[in-house]
Amino acid sequence: MKIYNPNSQIFTKKVWIATLSAVVSASVLAFLTSGCGKSSSGDVARTTTGNPPGSVSLQSGSYSTALSASLLDRLSFQATVSEFKFCITKLKLKSEDGAAVKDSTGSESIETKLGWIDISNSAVATKWGDVTMPVGFNLKELSVEIHKDAELCPASTEYSMLFNGDGLKKDLEFKFEFSPVVSVASGDTLTLSLGTIAKALSDAATAGKLNDEEVSSYLEGKSGSGQE
Repeated sequence: MKIYNPNSQIFTKKVWIATLSAVVSASVLAFLTSGCGKSSSGDVARTTTGNPPGSVSLQSGSYSTALSASLLDRLSFQATVSEFKFCITKLKLKSEDGAAVKDSTGSESIETKLGWIDISNSAVATKWGDVTMPVGFNLKELSVEIHKDAELCPASTEYSMLFNGDGLKKDLEFKFEFSPVVSVASGDTLTLSLGTIAKALSDAATAGKLNDEEVSSYLEGKSGSGQE
């Protein structure tokens, strides 16, 4: 015959409560120490201020500013391109929806310091260098900021850009449209075409307006193209 012992039930409840408390405490401790701001790979998770950074190579392809279908016209123009150099200090990015892509600091102007770029020989591709920039998004537009910087670009301490013997001191911006958009990943190489931009500068030079005061009207609305 069983003898009812109320103390045994009280003891069992105490053990159950103690066990449940231990499980909850362990779960909370695991959450707090698991690095809730990191992914499973240990990398810092993407924040609201920007996409994670990666290394991307930039280069320009061969180009021609002759929009005519005539081969003679294209060869004639290319023979006149003797100088096209500029100093790149920053770049800007836009995603597929047209929104500005910010770096981890929340800035839309991303420091690149590519320095003095010489694409005077339009018949060959030119590597600009590797840049650290946000990745992991669909790129629609890339802009490079041209700026006079004697320390970064000692080859030209007075000018931000040189084109066929004319020097400009003002800040400029070259835009490149990606159509279709490019899914940017670390390790990618982006190739930029400056044919339209060089054509606009050539037109300004021909009109005698390749100067700090008037060149912007020739570059306004002009974009180069880009591809992966």
